[in-house]
This record gives sequence, structure tokens and C-alpha cells, in this order.
Amino acid sequence: MSLRGRLSLFAYLAATVAALAALVAARGQQPAPPPDDGLNLRFANGIAAIVEDKIITVDDIRREIAPLIQQVQRESHSEKEFNEKLQALQDNVLQDLIDRVLIVKEFYKDEKRKVPPSLIDNQVAETIISEFDGDRSKFLAYLRSRGISQKDYRKETEENMIYSYMRQQQRKSASTVSPVKIEQFYSENKDRFYQEDGVHLRLIQGARATDDTDDTLRAKADDIMKQLRAGGSFADIARLYSQDSRRTKGGDYASTPEFYR
Repeated sequence: MSLRGRLSLFAYLAATVAALAALVAARGQQPAPPPDDGLNLRFANGIAAIVEDKIITVDDIRREIAPLIQQVQRESHSEKEFNEKLQALQDNVLQDLIDRVLIVKEFYKDEKRKVPPSLIDNQVAETIISEFDGDRSKFLAYLRSRGISQKDYRKETEENMIYSYMRQQQRKSASTVSPVKIEQFYSENKDRFYQEDGVHLRLIQGARATDDTDDTLRAKADDIMKQLRAGGSFADIARLYSQDSRRTKGGDYASTPEFYR
């Protein structure tokens, strides 16, 4: 082999090694594939439930849990714990999807209820902007990947809006307690609300001095009443006139147990 041929072969081998190294490095940078969600094993025929003639598929559940699998994986300390949490998540999502079907049906029981088409149009437009960068071709490709039409997607959007509205109404009604329920609860739990009668006692107490007569005592009492009627402070007047142990406290007996009942 000539020198030129050897050099060409060497260059070829070097380029091949470099390409393989780049490929290995590129593969090393790729994110690890998400863990198996196990749905195909639980629902081998692709159907998870049938509610009111509506089929809930494995793909319906998978779409809901896909954004959450990585979080479940991070929060799990073993494969067993991951599988348990994943199955609980699947069960919760399936129950939510079942509830959604039933709630939407409840909404349509009132024939006067309907979602204005303009609201659905606005919601679809917002979804295209927020989730598909405003690119309608990406949105249509997404519909094709799911095997549904634009009409199907509009119906799905409408049901999502109904579900959100009905759940909000449920929360409002749950937080509102009717007067009938309040009265019923009180009637059944009167003992819990029982309190003995009580009084907050303030007292101005007089005492007869050796030189006091009924008239002088009556005159003192009249003077005290005039000051109280004029808006004077009971506590200040008690400190001035009262002649008992509570004088310094403004005649207040509230802290004395025997008087506070």
C-alpha cells in the first residue's frame, strides 16, 4: 500500500472513531426514558372504564398522569413505593374521569343549560397559543396523534369547562350552611352551648360614719348619681366615694369568683 493510501485509511479510521465518540456523547446527554406507567398491564384491552356509555381509555388516564410520573419517581425511595404511589395516582385519575362524566351528565339534565359557542372558541384559541405556540399545524398534528377530530376536541373542551364550573358550584354549596342545619345542630348539641347566667359587678359601697345622718347619706348618694348621669366614669367615682376593698380597682368585682356568677 502506498504512503498516500495509508494516510487516507488513517484519516478514515480517525474520522470514524470521532463520529462514534460524538454519538456516544450525544446519547449520554439524552434524558432517560420515563418509567413505565404500568397501565397496559392493568388494562390490557385499552379500556379502563365505561360510564354512561362513555369509554374511558388507557390513553385518557395516561395523558393525565404523564406530567406527574417524574415527580412520583422523585418522591419514591424504592421501586415498591413508586409502584404503590403510581397505582394510587392511576386510581385517583380514573375516579376523577368517572366523576367528570357523571357531573357533565348532571349539568345537561337542565335543558336550559348550555355553554355559549364563543366561550369554547376562546378556550380552544387560548390552548393553541399556550400549548402549541400559536401554531395551528402543531395543534392539528396533536389531534391526529390522538385520533380525534376538531369537533371531538371542542366537545372535550366544553365538558372540561362544565366540569370545572360544576365542581366550583359544589365547593360553594359545601361551604354554605343553611339556617335549618344550624338550628338542627344547636338542638342536638344544646349541652355544648350551655352557660350559667353571669353578671359583671361594679359597686360603690358607702358606710355610715358616726356623724352621718340619713339625710347626709342620701345627699352623698344623690351627688354620686348626678355625676354618673352626667357621664362620669364609674371607676373614677368609685375610687373617690366607695368605702370597701375594691375602691382602688374602681369598684370592680369581676375578678372575685363569688360575685362573678
